[in-house]
Amino acid sequence: MTETKILPEEVLEPIQTFFYYNQPFLFTAKIEGQVRLLLVVSDSRNHTSWRVATPDNQTILDMDEDRLAVREAFTHGPFFRIDWERGGDLTVLPIDVIEPNYLPRKGVFLHLDTEEERS
Repeated sequence: MTETKILPEEVLEPIQTFFYYNQPFLFTAKIEGQVRLLLVVSDSRNHTSWRVATPDNQTILDMDEDRLAVREAFTHGPFFRIDWERGGDLTVLPIDVIEPNYLPRKGVFLHLDTEEERS
């Protein structure tokens, strides 16, 4: 695997933000010419780390409309790990799979509602 160094503004401009807390936390961005799904997995004063999947547009739409759990949208590769040290470049590294401990539990949907509303 080869590490690539890139400037932040070249990579992480959100197209659609699904969850925001002081910054986009779950969002899409165009990376290497494709729309990708990103999730912040670590954020501190000096460092932020994302996990990136490559679902198709229908998968993203299904997640957004609660027809697909968030975790399932992150099963489509290729996958990447992106790390950023404040004041530095982004490091983009291909990975084989997104670590399950970083993903929401199975069955968690994007919008909060009750199971009766979904039926």
